[in-house]
Amino acid sequence: MAKTQYTKTVEQTEDQILAMVGQAQAAVIDAVSKVSERVAGFLPEIPELPFAEQVPSLAEFVGLWFGSMERLLAVQKDYATALVEALAPITGKLELGPKAAPRRTAPVRKAA
Repeated sequence: MAKTQYTKTVEQTEDQILAMVGQAQAAVIDAVSKVSERVAGFLPEIPELPFAEQVPSLAEFVGLWFGSMERLLAVQKDYATALVEALAPITGKLELGPKAAPRRTAPVRKAA
């Protein structure tokens, strides 16, 4: 599918926004890291608690949560794409720009 000027502009804008977000996040991580290193020296060691090995670490928790959200987003993308394709007989008559031939859709993937 050929990119329109609108699509190119949206992608360029997204790239710029993501670059700015990345720069802001890097600055926050740097600041938090420096403060964390300073504060850690003043904190006592916490004794090991029973069953502590059964609790996920913060890094594991973040990985699990984002993994779940990535899977949910993929399912939602498939659903939205299938819905747009199911509406193609109607939207094909209403959309501006080049007309795409209506396609038969595959069933929506079920969440794992």
